[in-house]
Amino acid sequence: MDDYKKIYQTLLEPFQERLWSHEMTSCPVIVGSNYETSPFRMLYIGRAVNGWEFDWHEDTLEGLVNQVFSHWFDVDSISTTPIQPDGYNFNRSPFWQLCYKLLELNGEAAEWSSRVAWSNLFKVAPYSRYNPDGKDIVRQIKPCIELIKKEIEMLKPTHVVFVTDTWWMEPADYTDASFAKELGITLVSDSTNTIVGQGTYNGTKMVVTKRPETAKTSRADHAQQIIDTFSSLSL
Repeated sequence: MDDYKKIYQTLLEPFQERLWSHEMTSCPVIVGSNYETSPFRMLYIGRAVNGWEFDWHEDTLEGLVNQVFSHWFDVDSISTTPIQPDGYNFNRSPFWQLCYKLLELNGEAAEWSSRVAWSNLFKVAPYSRYNPDGKDIVRQIKPCIELIKKEIEMLKPTHVVFVTDTWWMEPADYTDASFAKELGITLVSDSTNTIVGQGTYNGTKMVVTKRPETAKTSRADHAQQIIDTFSSLSL
């Protein structure tokens, strides 16, 4: 964990003032209470947090990292209390609908969100909503790649699902840094495919898929395609 936090300091350094000015925010990896005992330990990864409102205050780099990890979210509550106190309804989220279907197909529908670890490729994003722009992608991609590697090493998932599509795994418009290359993932360029990448890393099977809102299929079929791709991978 100490190495992980040191990488986080490198990540946050160019964003310090923009964090406590509430222009940008950062979300930690979040682990469900039943993740470790799940036979299908899934690390479920999005592009960026798309809003994570937190009362950041001016601090050292080490202090900012501690602030990141102090702002925890009870991922278990997505399945137990899908309508959150602020009115947000997780049942309406395509991202989380797909996650539920994946757990359901593996016989873990009960309290399903407690069995998941949730992370994002890009750890720093605009404070209220939206994904980071090209400049902010370049500022953070290298430490973010190292953080994803560390998350896989620390959490030891059996399966990783990147719900990101191809561009976010390899944003070649802005940089030659690539999550896919560093993790040994082969991406496919055929935009008609729902599954757009696959590979293995550190004893873990990995799939890259289109976002569910752009995949032209049902959530159940989408999830089955991911499961079938996992089955085709050898460690």
